[in-house]
Amino acid sequence: MSTPQLDETDYHIIAELRNDGRQPYAAVARKVGLPVHVVRTRVARLLAARAIRITIITNVAELGYLTGSIRMHVPHNRIHEVAQHLVAIPEVDYVLLTTGPWNLVTYVVCVDLDQFSGVVRRRIAPIDGIDSMDVSLDLQVVKNALAW
Repeated sequence: MSTPQLDETDYHIIAELRNDGRQPYAAVARKVGLPVHVVRTRVARLLAARAIRITIITNVAELGYLTGSIRMHVPHNRIHEVAQHLVAIPEVDYVLLTTGPWNLVTYVVCVDLDQFSGVVRRRIAPIDGIDSMDVSLDLQVVKNALAW
């Protein structure tokens, strides 16, 4: 699938949906000055192209969950294999291939320290192909805009 070409109107629609993804297309259309059918068509195109996804975002810190990141060094010829093992772990929220000495990063969400420790020691550390890891717990979220 090719990369969708977004124009200023698409960005305005996306901004409105970021503010409230539950609002009806009619409300979005009023705010961006377009007919409803145009907004509906553009949103359908953006969804089909996987340029956007309409979902909810849980504020896990406010719900009392513990979060942390695990940075790993993995040989380049094993990175996709290790990443797939990480994807299969339910507590793993995010998996990123990156540049630099830590070329694989994952974010973990757990109910408490015992669960976090168990995920790190029993589920992630034993994965064959991880040369080294650096584990950090999140202390405080200072900014989480989830915007671009």
